[in-house]
Amino acid sequence: MFLGADVEELEDVAAKCQDGAETTDQVIAFLQALVVALMAASFLTGGASAKYAQYLRQVVIPWLQKISAALKLFAQVLGANADAQRRVGCGW
Repeated sequence: MFLGADVEELEDVAAKCQDGAETTDQVIAFLQALVVALMAASFLTGGASAKYAQYLRQVVIPWLQKISAALKLFAQVLGANADAQRRVGCGW
């Protein structure tokens, strides 16, 4: 707990982390659709798009999934700290 912390600021940062996680999830969904399109087009590109799709699927998307999970955890921790600070401030 952050003694004397600004509860509203903690909640604001938690909301920004949650928004960032949601945006990251949207990017992941877009990239997954792109992977499907690249795989479908691979017969026209001689396999180059299949290699790019494989890179997205094996490197980029898992990395973004980890970032999204971390942002969600940060949001939870900050929200819990804001709640605890509010309880201490109210004398609960």
